[in-house]
Amino acid sequence: MKKFLAILVCFMIFLSVSCFAADREVTVLIDGEKLATDTPPQLISGRTMLPMRAIFEAFDANVTWMGEDELIFATKGDMLVVLKIGAKEMSVQKASENVGEVVTLDVAPFLFNERTMVPARAIAEALGADVSWVDEESTVVIKSQNK
Repeated sequence: MKKFLAILVCFMIFLSVSCFAADREVTVLIDGEKLATDTPPQLISGRTMLPMRAIFEAFDANVTWMGEDELIFATKGDMLVVLKIGAKEMSVQKASENVGEVVTLDVAPFLFNERTMVPARAIAEALGADVSWVDEESTVVIKSQNK
């Protein structure tokens, strides 16, 4: 009986820690300005997921959503980024190059509250930005090439 209670207490502690981590409010700063989103950032497996339009448009990228195929196309200058819902690979290609780079993602894009969520770091780095995480403040800090 004591063993069962010890396991039960450990399980309850684990659940409370997991719930606390899921409730962390994440802030995203791009060139020092807070990114406004209509759906809050989500922490999934240690990755910050953002609504695709919010992150791409913050970089002045054009976004096309092909709902039937669940594909995301984003262009900025001569750069093309392609993602697919549920796929852990992202294609990044410059128009001047024949072959693009395939980037493996830790978390695949997904749909949440009628929004397409994409990994903040992967998108920002594909568009040439530097990304860092400030754990104490639960903040993603993105510095674009323009600043």
